[in-house]
Amino acid sequence: MKIDKFSMDYVVSGSQQSNAPNQAPVPPAEAALNEATILFGQPIFTQLSQSPNKEMRLHDLIEKVNRDRPVSSFEEFQGVINRLASLGLIAIVERDLRGNHLVRLLKSA
Repeated sequence: MKIDKFSMDYVVSGSQQSNAPNQAPVPPAEAALNEATILFGQPIFTQLSQSPNKEMRLHDLIEKVNRDRPVSSFEEFQGVINRLASLGLIAIVERDLRGNHLVRLLKSA
C-alpha cells in the first residue's frame, strides 16, 4: 500500500508501517480520530515549537492555545494532550498532581 508523504495517513502511520509489517491495521474510526487529533493539535505543536526546549507547562500551554482557538475545557484539552502523547508526537515528561504537567514536542505533524 503506497501512502502519499503529504497525507495524514503518512504522518500517523509512516514509520510504523515499514518497521512493523505484521502490525494489525488501525480501525477506520481510530484512524479518523487520530487525524482529527493531529489537525486540532496544530496550535499545540506551534506553541511547543516556539517555546524554549520545545516544552511548556500544561496550564501555560492551554492559555496560549486558547488565544488562537477557544478551548472548551481543561479536561478536553488534557484529553487531546494524552492522545497526542499516545501517538508519539509529544511527551509528558513530568507529571504534576494539579495537572500542570510538563509537555515536550517530540515531532511536529
